[in-house]
Amino acid sequence: MRFFAHLVSYLIHPSIMPFLGILVLLQTYHYTFPEALYYRIIILVVSGTYLLPLLTTTTIYKLGYISSMKMTKPEDRKTPFLLTAIFFYFTAQILKSVEAIPLLYIYLMAASVTVFIQLIALSKYKISAHTAGIGGLMTLLTLMHMQGESFSIHWLGGGYLLMGLVGWSRLYLQAHTQTEVLLGYLSGIVPLIIFVFIF
Repeated sequence: MRFFAHLVSYLIHPSIMPFLGILVLLQTYHYTFPEALYYRIIILVVSGTYLLPLLTTTTIYKLGYISSMKMTKPEDRKTPFLLTAIFFYFTAQILKSVEAIPLLYIYLMAASVTVFIQLIALSKYKISAHTAGIGGLMTLLTLMHMQGESFSIHWLGGGYLLMGLVGWSRLYLQAHTQTEVLLGYLSGIVPLIIFVFIF
């Protein structure tokens, strides 16, 4: 069971959730913009939400400012999370110009706030980034489904099953407490809902 819990944690990693959300949006609304723009957005999102955070975190680790790339200690998360929130924010600002798909901007702005919430909470809680990531992604898919997008209810059901498995894996591996797992879900879900209502 421990191997399975590790497998879930690695496959449903929070670092890929922003890209998956953007990819779903692009595939759903691809008819609203030129194909060339599709690839520019992909490159931008991969760079701003994955490559730059990974590069800076690796650099900070190599310089000895954090003890592990897994960031199991709360103090290891401070600088990487701050930089990630900044990268997400500026990526979102660039995507704001794609008026055909406002959810691109909204989703990444909410993700930026999610990371910032986790950063602020570090003094008391090491909120689960895994449950925050999957929580935000499933909220996006649910909102799109409610707006009439043709997602199969079976796909959504499978997504929520994965959402539960991610929470279970973090608890089973004793990476987080129940409170930290729950706060992770909330920090991923609530900001996106608020941003949708605001914009």
